[in-house]
Order: sequence, then C-alpha cells, then structure tokens
Amino acid sequence: MKIVVIGETQAGKTSIISRFTHDIFEAVRPFTTGAQFMEKVVDLGTKKEKMQLWELRGLEQFREVIKFYARGAHGVLFVFDITNRESFRRLEAALTLLDDTHSHAEKLLIGNKIDRSSEREVAADEAEAFATANGMRYYETVSYTHLT
Repeated sequence: MKIVVIGETQAGKTSIISRFTHDIFEAVRPFTTGAQFMEKVVDLGTKKEKMQLWELRGLEQFREVIKFYARGAHGVLFVFDITNRESFRRLEAALTLLDDTHSHAEKLLIGNKIDRSSEREVAADEAEAFATANGMRYYETVSYTHLT
C-alpha cells in the first residue's frame, strides 16, 4: 500500500512518518531532498499489509517530482503546520496538482504540531471546513509526543 505525504518544508512530514514507522522523534533532522520513503507492516485484522510512506519535499519547487511519486498511491496525506498559515495556504496548489490523476486515492488533511497550540495560526474549524470542501477528513496530531 503506497501512501504519499505532501506538505511544505518543516511542516513535520518526516517526524510524523518516523513516529508512525519507528516510534521515534528526532528534534533535529536534515531536510528531505526530493523524496524518501519508510515502510511499516500494519495489521489490518484479517491480514498484514506493508505500507510504503513516501515523503515528498516542498510543493512549488518539486511539482514534477510530486506527480511522479504520487502515481499509483492508495492514499495522500496533506500535512501542514498549524503554527504556519502559509503551509496551510499552499496545500490548495497540491490538491490541484493531484486532483485529476488521484481521484481514487483516499485523502486526509493533517494539522501538525498541536503541542504548540498557543502559536496556532490556523483554527481547527477552518482546517475542518477546507477538508470537508475538498472531500477529505481532518485530523490533528503531534509527532513530538504520542498525542493523536
């Protein structure tokens, strides 16, 4: 199962994937260059499934890379930093980029860094409305701790 994780630089994509796949958080990480992936076998009750989580760096500067790596994805996670309005605003371009060719993929909107809610620039109800308008479900998380 291929899952693509898209969002602006420093939205926390790598941290979310690392927490999910290896249950680790690294406060200081090098920037992802282009694309990288991690795998995890998940128990779906009746069977085990290998998930490939592909992180795609940035949005504007890697449009063609995103199209290439997102091909055949079963799901797309659109990640933004709740303390950075620009990271939220730029997701609309990513949706447009993938809309035509990935209409079958499950899409989720993920608001990250809720441990910094006092610095919030994007309200949960605003993100929820955006998700609903674009046929997605909305979740908030933090990779720093085990909050989900």
